[in-house]
Amino acid sequence: MSEEELRLESICSSLRRDGFIPTPWEADPGEVHPNNTHSRDEVVYLLEGRLELTVNGKSHHLTEGDRILIPAGISHDLRVMGDGPVQFVSAIRKP
Repeated sequence: MSEEELRLESICSSLRRDGFIPTPWEADPGEVHPNNTHSRDEVVYLLEGRLELTVNGKSHHLTEGDRILIPAGISHDLRVMGDGPVQFVSAIRKP
């Protein structure tokens, strides 16, 4: 396994221990995902790149290694910042 794969597995294992179901994602520069809402808490953990997450109207600028908890039922938007793609883990709390 590469160092990147080991890091991803470590993060996903930690999220699973905390009661979340992690899913790795990649997104391209300028990509936007508006008006997301989930019935359970979500954690977004940024692995690479820069993201702007707007949660309940407040903007958060995430850089590598940052994570944010989005409470259940709260609207949020995600936008890729900068010239490069991003890699992140989205993890939804187990039922």
